[in-house]
Amino acid sequence: MFARVTAPFVSTTSIIVVKSRLEIFWDWLTTFSWKMAIKQVIVVITNESVNLAQVMKLRQAKNELERKAQDQEEELDEQAATIQQLEQVTICSLPVHG
Repeated sequence: MFARVTAPFVSTTSIIVVKSRLEIFWDWLTTFSWKMAIKQVIVVITNESVNLAQVMKLRQAKNELERKAQDQEEELDEQAATIQQLEQVTICSLPVHG
């Protein structure tokens, strides 16, 4: 009634070897996947650290530039006051023609 299906010549030993190789490969693949995932997490953390470091540097540079700008504004105010005083002295010291 049923015809016996014969598989190509495959020994039990070769099936066990293939199965064990597949298991080893699966373990390696799983480990590799975890390693890759861990590496990606490390890269993200590192990039975020770099980005945070860059942000901190930019903030420090911004603050320093704001301080310098403030100092320059104060210096310009002082110079403007000095110029006004000199102009007043110059005007007062001009001979009056009349």
